[in-house]
Amino acid sequence: DAAKAWNQMAEVRADLERRAEQSDDLGPLNAQLWAFGRDLRGLAPVLEPGWRQSTEKALDGLPYESAADIEAPVLDVLDALVGAVLAPRLGDLSQRPAAEVLFDRAEQATYILADRCRALELASPDDRWLAALRAAEQLDVAASVAAPLFPKTMGRLLAQLEELLDDLRGSALGAMDSDPELDGLSAGQAYQLGLDAERTRSRVRTRRAQFIERWPDRVIAARKALAKAEKKKR
Repeated sequence: DAAKAWNQMAEVRADLERRAEQSDDLGPLNAQLWAFGRDLRGLAPVLEPGWRQSTEKALDGLPYESAADIEAPVLDVLDALVGAVLAPRLGDLSQRPAAEVLFDRAEQATYILADRCRALELASPDDRWLAALRAAEQLDVAASVAAPLFPKTMGRLLAQLEELLDDLRGSALGAMDSDPELDGLSAGQAYQLGLDAERTRSRVRTRRAQFIERWPDRVIAARKALAKAEKKKR
């Protein structure tokens, strides 16, 4: 209830003050805030847009580097949640069953990812590979939020996504279409920079070729996972 939430806020404030005196190890708290922001994005269809956006804005500074920096965002988030307990901030889709809404969102994200990956070729420009990466990240958010309702099937999908995301990051972030800036460098420096750039291109080409080869099997596995989840949705 609200009183309990307010007590938790007081405990968090005390904890932050203690951290400020003792340590700046904010990794766990940053991770919790990041996960909360991910869940907000995943639940976007059923949350009141204005409330969600203002709550997300409190997390703009992630990751925070000191207890002093993180105190206000944590308290803002807790305050927003207390308000939501008293007056739920739900959107137009909130009347539909949660399992149905969250499954549909994960399914839609899967279709978008499939469309973008199906069109990828070894020579596709970086922006298309980056678009596929962004689609995979969106599916990761949607599947993570749906996981409590479909723990086994979404768990398998998330495990598959972990490897796929790693492959896409290696394939998308290689700047294949750009040449290194050589102005102002010595001949030796220019040679080394060019050599490093070519090695990066070679690694990216290899990762892209491997991704394209693995994609058909990944589609089959994802479809099986979604089919099992859909049966439980009904």
